[in-house]
Amino acid sequence: MKHITLKRTDALGKKSRIDFQSGFSALEVLVCVCILIPIMAAAMQFFSVGVNQHASEQSSIEANQDATAGFDLMTTEIAQAGSRMHVVTHTSSPIGASPLMSQTIPVDSSVGFSVGDTVEVDLEKVRITAVGNNTLTGVFKDNHINDTTVRMYSLPYKDGVLPPAGLKPNSATPVTTLRFFGDIYGDGNMYYVIYSYDAQNAQITRSMTNFTDLNSQPAFPLITNIVPGSARFILNTDHLNVITSVTVSLTVENEWELGSKKEQITLTANVGIPSAEAASELYLENLHYGPVNNLPSIPTRVGMFSEVPLQ
Repeated sequence: MKHITLKRTDALGKKSRIDFQSGFSALEVLVCVCILIPIMAAAMQFFSVGVNQHASEQSSIEANQDATAGFDLMTTEIAQAGSRMHVVTHTSSPIGASPLMSQTIPVDSSVGFSVGDTVEVDLEKVRITAVGNNTLTGVFKDNHINDTTVRMYSLPYKDGVLPPAGLKPNSATPVTTLRFFGDIYGDGNMYYVIYSYDAQNAQITRSMTNFTDLNSQPAFPLITNIVPGSARFILNTDHLNVITSVTVSLTVENEWELGSKKEQITLTANVGIPSAEAASELYLENLHYGPVNNLPSIPTRVGMFSEVPLQ
């Protein structure tokens, strides 16, 4: 480093001296650089670790949120298995009495009606044998004018969750695929839903088909990164062999590491099915007192969409 001395004389003739240093020598600069480089490298490494840690934490949070959202959707839909809403429509033409032959009548809407339903047309009760696009088929023994109210007081489906072969009363049966149907969203539309554990791809897939669809809808991943062997559906039956609840459990692994292991989140729930419980009570009354409650059978549309034979 250079040392410079300046001398000056002011207006009064007084002399003064200024000493100062100017610049750095090449050696000094080199020494500074050698000191700063490892410090900056350490700082960059620390910053990089912080960025990666934040990204991993965010990824972990998002993965947990996605898994929880998918799990909540699944349990909410399972709880609605076998459910139905009361349905009301009106005839769109007069009905002529035909006590011995079934006839197809036009109605304002056939949404929500299924084969086997019993409807009230005025005071007459008619069992529906076919449902078309805004048409209902059955034996109408009385005459009815145009715009007559057709009302169905819905009864729940006993087998809203489709039972697998060999299911026994008072049992807890594990399955990898869950099939059920019902008015899942309370909008009068019936849906057939499939949840399946795909062990090969470590995911649970979901397929939902509206009864108005011509073909069953494809399955899409709902929950991914499932720990092998952790996902299961357990069907719980009562003494009448009705599936009244489903236990769902799974463990999801994400990218955030805790020590030598990746973080995991375990989700489990025992989902009660109110419609199945009500149907079981009505079924018991039928066994004791005869067919006082005309419980609906599994809709034919379910048989069309299902990949396995129905019992």
